[in-house]
Amino acid sequence: MESNKKITISFRNEKEKVPENEIIQAKEEVAASDPRPNQIEEIPVLEIRKPNQSPPKKKRYEKNSVKYLVIAASSALLLSLGLGFLLLRMFVSLTDETTAGKEMVPASAPSEEAVTEQVAAVNPNAVEAYLVQAGVFTTEEKAVQWKSKLTALSVSSMVWERDHQFYLFAGSAQTETEASQIAAELSARNIETYVKPWSVLKGEGSFKGEEAKTFEIMIDHLENFSIDQLSDADRQKLLSTLEKKDPNSPLLSPLQEWDQRDDYHLNWLKVAYSLEKMME
Repeated sequence: MESNKKITISFRNEKEKVPENEIIQAKEEVAASDPRPNQIEEIPVLEIRKPNQSPPKKKRYEKNSVKYLVIAASSALLLSLGLGFLLLRMFVSLTDETTAGKEMVPASAPSEEAVTEQVAAVNPNAVEAYLVQAGVFTTEEKAVQWKSKLTALSVSSMVWERDHQFYLFAGSAQTETEASQIAAELSARNIETYVKPWSVLKGEGSFKGEEAKTFEIMIDHLENFSIDQLSDADRQKLLSTLEKKDPNSPLLSPLQEWDQRDDYHLNWLKVAYSLEKMME
């Protein structure tokens, strides 16, 4: 370093300003010692902090950042609530306009027809009878073949399927004595038969509508063995009702194939079989 330059060292605090008179005095001293007074260079002032003086603190932006985030989130929430309330008011107003002028119809009591369609559970007592059996077969085809032979002899019969066997019945009776009389008449025509006890309507079932009413009527006739006392007008009424309300009812077939001259009580057999199928 050249001898004509002077370094001034000052120990001050960071915020303390250098007095202007000191700077001027330093410049004059440099000019007096410099042989080239017209070429005075400005000597920088070096400030040295005291050892115990802490460095300047950095500005903290973390608190401000959190503050800005909270403000932004609150603004977004308030904006969404406002839009939601506005849309709700628009929807309510549209609904009121749509329903305006429409008369509210009170709920009416269920009609009689609807009540009739309710499902009814039935658990009738088993009906005991004596049947005149003309044969029993392992296949329905063989049973139908024997039925055709009896028809050729002017003897009515029906096939009853139970437990994977096919029974061919030619008559029924309320007592064993009456059934034996039917068997004797058939035997006189060279038709071999066998009298056996038979139980029908074992178990539970459920029906709906007119089918349930018809089932109750037919159960009474079966228990009293009074199917033949059903008048033709009553039978036609039951048949017409079932055809409208329950066209797939198994009871339609015996009512349609009703035998007016039923000496061996085949109508009872057909109705009993159809009711048993309805309970399966």
